Amino acid sequence: MKKYEFHPLSNRFPMLFGREFEELKADLKEHGQQIPAVLFEGKLLDGRNRYRACQDLGIELRVVNYSKAQAKNYVTSANLYRRHLTRYQQDELIRRLIVEQEALGMTNQEIATVANVSPATVKRAKRNKRVKPPGSDPDLTPERKKSKNDQIVDANGVPIPKQAMAYWNRIPEAKMMLGQISAARSQLRKIVDGDPMYSNVNVQGVIGHLNEAYNMFSAAVPAYVCPYCKGKAENCKSCKGRGVVSKFMWSMMPEEIKNRPF
Repeated sequence: MKKYEFHPLSNRFPMLFGREFEELKADLKEHGQQIPAVLFEGKLLDGRNRYRACQDLGIELRVVNYSKAQAKNYVTSANLYRRHLTRYQQDELIRRLIVEQEALGMTNQEIATVANVSPATVKRAKRNKRVKPPGSDPDLTPERKKSKNDQIVDANGVPIPKQAMAYWNRIPEAKMMLGQISAARSQLRKIVDGDPMYSNVNVQGVIGHLNEAYNMFSAAVPAYVCPYCKGKAENCKSCKGRGVVSKFMWSMMPEEIKNRPF
């Protein structure tokens, strides 16, 4: 079966796992692939979950190739609804679009419209070099850092074991949820004091709860290979069978455990 790389601009929605992914596989097995995946520049722009399901089922993925104009329209329509992005998410979207600007044939104005920022912000992003130059890896977010031998590594440079990769790959999913909590918090901060609509609401109290929720949910974001099971994820009580742990969990571990050689 043919293998495909994921296009950097394909990362719009979290990957499916668990029951949802099994349901997708069952549907594909029973009804076949009804909607083809989309290729742009030889990489998957849309259809990552269908691709993974087809790989598991031994089915050849059905694809269509998009031209530059089709890919631009796809990216624009796929992102225009995103109007509550965090600053980090906005920067990341602008970065990806600028890196692919020439390939997509997008103007600064079009990038600004998709990211819901001003054209001046796009120009400033280029001037401040917040984006990588064409030809570099546009998808090298912290969870995709690689070692010299091209292995994906954690914050300490430890390669992510195969057993833990499924959870490591879900970092964008957890970050997206953190972004949603942050966006809700930002919206609440815009409420004007004395607004009768919210007179019965302790707005600052709600913001405090969201701050607490954000900190608690941060424990779901993997950052390090578990030093107890070394990423093997076999009946490990520390990482709960994931093989990776968050920054918070890492900070709570004894130094002698964290310093053990992998």
